[in-house]
Amino acid sequence: SDFTSSPTSMPTKEDYAAMLKKAEAGDAKSQFTIAIPPYSFLDPSSTMKEKGDLHEKWLTLSANQGYLPAVTNLGKEYLLGMDYFYQGHGGQPDVKKGMKMLHDAGSKGEYLAYCYIGGYYRQMKQPIEAYAWYSVCESTGEKSLSNKLYEKAIIESELKGQDWEKAKKLTKEYIAKYGKNNTN
Repeated sequence: SDFTSSPTSMPTKEDYAAMLKKAEAGDAKSQFTIAIPPYSFLDPSSTMKEKGDLHEKWLTLSANQGYLPAVTNLGKEYLLGMDYFYQGHGGQPDVKKGMKMLHDAGSKGEYLAYCYIGGYYRQMKQPIEAYAWYSVCESTGEKSLSNKLYEKAIIESELKGQDWEKAKKLTKEYIAKYGKNNTN
């Protein structure tokens, strides 16, 4: 699915006002769109905390309606901590909540979620786990995700011996369980 529905050019203040009106009326896609760049750049809030609060509000409203790109984005931010993008906003990561959201989104076809799980494990210096998740992401064949998979190639070049064997075994298990053609 399309993760970002961003226009090719920067939206105008009028575009922002129209999108905000749809978001306020409860349209999940508009709520997501207003929460992320380039629309979020037009938000009139003055402080990063205010911007962060609105970002979280719109993502949460959209995610609560089941809009998968919002679920995925919010899940990623829970993994990182809401403070990741907006200094002075949010708090510590909530890995359990973030992982649940990403697994839910991935199981419903939002395969970018699996790339974010791989990225999380890469950051946590768990290359075997990261490699397996990036492989699940790659196994879906979604062309829009190809730019997210350069990390997989880097990890592959770093894994040696038993670690490489463990990574291949875990990859096979995860693709069977979480891949595009799974029955879960």
